[in-house]
Amino acid sequence: MYNLFIMSKKPYKTLHELKKVRSKFNPTDIFYTDSSWETKEVEGVVFIYVIKNVGIRETPKLMRKESLEFVR
Repeated sequence: MYNLFIMSKKPYKTLHELKKVRSKFNPTDIFYTDSSWETKEVEGVVFIYVIKNVGIRETPKLMRKESLEFVR
């Protein structure tokens, strides 16, 4: 939960507070994001931070928001 602490300024996030997203190009890849994490815009393209595994020390990476779809 180390990275979640850095990104959210809270001790930890539960799995219920994170949103699950998947890549439109490879639907088997599942990522997690949170709306409280900041987004970046580069030349009109919006990028969001995602992590692959919850609970493992993983560096969040930026992915294009338009290439992701939210999973219920």
